[in-house]
Amino acid sequence: MGLEKVLAFIAKLCLRGEPLALAIDKGRELGMLKGLNGDLVYSKAREFLIYYHSLSGSPRERAEKFLRGMGRPAFPEWAEKRIPRLRLEAEASIRRNYWFWVNPFKGDQDKTLREIGEKIEFERDNDFPELYRVTKGDPSKVKAFKEGRAVIQDKASFAVVKALDPKPGELIYDMASAPGVKTALMMALTEGRAEVVASELSRTRLEKELSFLKLLNVDLRKVHLIQADSRNPLIRRADKVLLDAPCSSSGMIPNDPCVLLTLTPEKVKSFSELQREMLKTAVEISNYVTYSSCSVFPEEGEELIKGFKTLRLSFGEPSGNGVRFWPSRGTQGFFISVIIDRKG
Repeated sequence: MGLEKVLAFIAKLCLRGEPLALAIDKGRELGMLKGLNGDLVYSKAREFLIYYHSLSGSPRERAEKFLRGMGRPAFPEWAEKRIPRLRLEAEASIRRNYWFWVNPFKGDQDKTLREIGEKIEFERDNDFPELYRVTKGDPSKVKAFKEGRAVIQDKASFAVVKALDPKPGELIYDMASAPGVKTALMMALTEGRAEVVASELSRTRLEKELSFLKLLNVDLRKVHLIQADSRNPLIRRADKVLLDAPCSSSGMIPNDPCVLLTLTPEKVKSFSELQREMLKTAVEISNYVTYSSCSVFPEEGEELIKGFKTLRLSFGEPSGNGVRFWPSRGTQGFFISVIIDRKG
C-alpha cells in the first residue's frame, strides 16, 4: 500500500480523536504497513499531521500534496490569527525532544546512567540537575526505560513538579494524576517521604497509573490512588495541591500532533470552564497550589490566574502571573503558576 494511503488512514483516525501511536498500531493490525519501514511511517505521519491544516482537500488529497512537498507546519487558521507565534511553534514541533530522569527507587543511578550512555547521547540540563536532555538517539527503545529504571519526562512537565517544590513529610493532593509521571517524580524528589493523594476520574487511566507506579517501585503505602471527580474531593486540606489540569493539549503537538486535528475554539472554551471549577476547589484545599496546563491558549493559563497572588518562578518564560514553555525552546507547550493566596 502506498504511503499516501497510510497517512490518510492515520489522519482519519486522528480526526476521530485517536492518538497517533494507536492510529499507527491499527494500521499495522490491518496490514497497511506491510513493506513499509515502521520508523519512516511514524516520522512521516508526525510531520504530515503538523502540515495538515496548511493543505486542502480530503485526507488522501492532503497526504498526496504533503508528499509532493507542499504545505507548511501549521496550527488551525483561527489559532494562528489569535496567537501569531503559533506559526513558529508549529515549525518547532516537528522536532521531538526527549528528556529523562533516573529512578532512585530502582537500582544504582550512576550504573543506570552509564548503561544508558552506551545506547544514546545525553547531557545534564542547565536548570534542573536531576534532568537530562537526549542529544542523540531514541530513549524509548533503551532497556533501562522499559524497565522503569529511568523515566522519560518532558522538561516542561518536570518543571511543573519543581514549581510544586515537594518536601518530605508534606501531604500533597494531585488533582488529575494520570498517567502518574508527576506523582512518581514527587516521590523521587522527596526520597519517598512525601504523602500523595492521587485522584483520577477515569478508572482505566487510574489502573494504568497504578501499573506505572509499581514498575517504578514507588512506595504505594505513601501514594493513595482514588477514583474521584476532583471538583468534589475526598480530601479537605493538604499542604500543597498540584492541579495539572485537563486541557486542550494544544501544547502537546511535539508529542502527539493528532491533537491539531481536533483543536477548536469550543474545545478550548470547554476546558477553560472545567479548569476554573477545579482551580476553585484547589485553592480551598491549600494556600499553595501549583497550576499547570499543556495548552498554548491564555484562556487555559494566564486568564485563569488573574487576581491571584503568585510566586515568581526562576525558570521558563515569564507570562502573566506564571511562566510558559514553548516548542521553540525545545519543550512541550506549558503554562505554570504557583498560587499562594486565593482571590480576595
